[in-house]
Amino acid sequence: MLSVVRPADRSCSRDCDPGGMNELIFKPDKWAARMPHTIRAMFYKPDASNADQALDSVAEMRRKFVNEYGLREADCPLLRYDQRDRLTPWSDA
Repeated sequence: MLSVVRPADRSCSRDCDPGGMNELIFKPDKWAARMPHTIRAMFYKPDASNADQALDSVAEMRRKFVNEYGLREADCPLLRYDQRDRLTPWSDA
């Protein structure tokens, strides 16, 4: 179950506007039971003030994740998310 939390602790379904909130709450037992398939990709934001450090950190996290679960790198792509690019915000890192 996925829910979006709004101010005043009001939840809404996937179809409502969360009003700019970016917090998601997951039930951890269901999340953990579906690992490693719960994680489809890892990403960083190039417009962050520490973008180089963020990329290094996410790349290391991905390396550990792939090794832990015996995956191929292609099973968990490393992506760049540029929210300023309205047409193609997602690209390979």
